Amino acid sequence: MSTISGTTASPTVSRGQISTLGGGYYSAEQSIISNYSNIYPTAFSDYAAEEINIWIDERRYQNSPNAPYPMPNDEEECNRLEQLHVLIRGVLKQNYIAPLDEPKQALDIGCGTGTWMREMALEFPDCEFTGIDISNILQGEKLPSNCTFKLGNALERLRFKDGSFDYVHQLQFGLGVPKRHWPRLCREYKRILRPDGWMEFAETDGRYFRTGPAGNAINNWLKNMYAARGIEPRRCCLLPEILADAGFPVVLRRIYSFPLGQWGKRLGQAALVDAQLTLQSLWPRIREVEPELTKEEFDRTVQLDWPVEVDEHKTYFNLRVYWCQKD
Repeated sequence: MSTISGTTASPTVSRGQISTLGGGYYSAEQSIISNYSNIYPTAFSDYAAEEINIWIDERRYQNSPNAPYPMPNDEEECNRLEQLHVLIRGVLKQNYIAPLDEPKQALDIGCGTGTWMREMALEFPDCEFTGIDISNILQGEKLPSNCTFKLGNALERLRFKDGSFDYVHQLQFGLGVPKRHWPRLCREYKRILRPDGWMEFAETDGRYFRTGPAGNAINNWLKNMYAARGIEPRRCCLLPEILADAGFPVVLRRIYSFPLGQWGKRLGQAALVDAQLTLQSLWPRIREVEPELTKEEFDRTVQLDWPVEVDEHKTYFNLRVYWCQKD
């Protein structure tokens, strides 16, 4: 098994080939295809004219009917996202993996707090960066002169001309992508890419590996919650096949494993805190599909039982990075 917090890399991924790491074996045949219906549109439409929010348990969530992303969009979540950015960059050692060569136009899908875009704008001062998000977190924020924010739903048709960008970046946006949207999303990214442009995904598959009873319960809660919203995070494991169908025959790949808990030292402790904050933010969504689960049982599992268990089992999660170039 690869060393946790390290990487596994493959120079190419052939069509249909899915990587494995430790206990996280996954294949096309093992893909969980839920038989639930969903309400999301079958055709792209224009950007939302304004963001739609809802307050639940004193937390603010976006509430667009065409955007099932389950996490909040309030200040507390912004703080978590800032720390997550530091965590991920610390493991990847940089903000991108694709071999960028002086890009002139770049697009960040689901840009959130805009931290990634700001840092990239400083690294590539001659590149114009555009961030798109369904939540208006960046409204009124001072951005570098080569950064622009657009309010919109990236699941709908992107209002950019063909061949607009040298680089399209997507980080953990897959946790809000309905499973049947993935092929269309990849085709849309290809449309707006220029020839020789790069596309990069960095996604988790929504589960934890090497788990005990508490971790198993958490994995089941997450799977059921995502399924109820029409989302299948494990779909990101099939990106090589999906991208091949979209016209990208060569897909490069790295898998970064993040330990949870004290056994992973500072990285593991920070990753566990982020995971616990994420689960607490998802409690209103989990409660919708787990009506017999009490808040007391949920908190005991997440805050008391799980931190002990992750060290006993050496629990971890994977961040999968894929990048490919348009012909």
